[in-house]
Amino acid sequence: MARRPAPLIVLRREDYRRVELCNARGEYVYVVEPKTTAERVEKLRQQRADLGLKRRELYAHDDDWPKLQELAAKLQRKRERNAKRAAP
Repeated sequence: MARRPAPLIVLRREDYRRVELCNARGEYVYVVEPKTTAERVEKLRQQRADLGLKRRELYAHDDDWPKLQELAAKLQRKRERNAKRAAP
């Protein structure tokens, strides 16, 4: 089987740490180094902070939990709707 030339396409993504030649495939592949737990948690916290979300602790009865989730979803939809109205 003829080998095709391995194209080197470099994408700018923070997840890709380096590009290496894969001997099994004969192609260049992107190597993703696993992030540490601290890196993943920090990224998640930053995303939530960018959305204006804060962590709150709340003790609720199991029967009330579905209603609390519905209320949270309703408030989120209302917040998005108001943001669309405010945008030109």
